[in-house]
Amino acid sequence: MVGEDVFQQGLVRLSTELSERLETGITLEFIKGLLTNLRCICGTTIDQDSIEYRKLDSLADSVKRYEENQELYTLKNELNQLVSYLDGRNEQISQVWNETKQLNSQKDHVQYMLEEINKRLGGQSREHEVKELSQERKHIVTNNVKIDYEKKNNKDEQEEYLEKIKKVLDRIKGTRKNEWVT
Repeated sequence: MVGEDVFQQGLVRLSTELSERLETGITLEFIKGLLTNLRCICGTTIDQDSIEYRKLDSLADSVKRYEENQELYTLKNELNQLVSYLDGRNEQISQVWNETKQLNSQKDHVQYMLEEINKRLGGQSREHEVKELSQERKHIVTNNVKIDYEKKNNKDEQEEYLEKIKKVLDRIKGTRKNEWVT
């Protein structure tokens, strides 16, 4: 990504130079044969001093430049493919960069918390604080177990109540049917 601007400038310069020299796909050998035989592409005989001859000679120069730059055209196509690939990667790189920043932020926070705990543990009453923290931890674990137990009991009670409600509703429906029948 660091050299992307330089790369893009080079690619633009190469594309501009090649487009200014846009040549045909006729081979130089074919055109030289026409000039040697004094024949036009259509098969008509031409003179060496004619306009047609000069135009074929100009075409030969153009094809010669094209053939000399064939590697540049290949390079240009490969660079264009590379640019397409890199364009797709920019978004991925940006996403990874953001994730890395978040992870660094989280790491800094954890580091801060660790330093705070170390400060608390490193004081003169270190042993006393360790005991307090241990008791606090036990208390929290005990509360979590109680909460899980109560949650399970509540769920069981809820199921029992739902079953009772269903039975009452069934009785009500049965009673209504009996009232309608009689």
